[in-house]
Amino acid sequence: MPNYLIEASYSTEGVAGVADKGGTARREAVGQLIDGIGGKMECFYFAFGDPDVYVDITRTLTAKCRALKAHRSQVGKGEWVDQLLKGWALRDGKRGRLRYAEAFKRMVLG
Repeated sequence: MPNYLIEASYSTEGVAGVADKGGTARREAVGQLIDGIGGKMECFYFAFGDPDVYVDITRTLTAKCRALKAHRSQVGKGEWVDQLLKGWALRDGKRGRLRYAEAFKRMVLG
């Protein structure tokens, strides 16, 4: 079975809600959503702050776009895929001083 990573950004109100109800309530809500579609949540982490690691994807961006467009059940004809992914990669590339990049938040566990 494939694994998926879901990354979420919280608004000021969302952060206040997590602070008020606690992270456990957020984890339980997400777990119920995943269970509802037949999935299984293996882990749940919070990381605060902006991305601090940028991976150069200049040489692989075209293949990434092509691979995503192959998932027709998810993206239809996928006419929008190139523009969207390249826009994100260009934005993150500027932040990381690269042509095209993917941005991540480094987490040290354990």
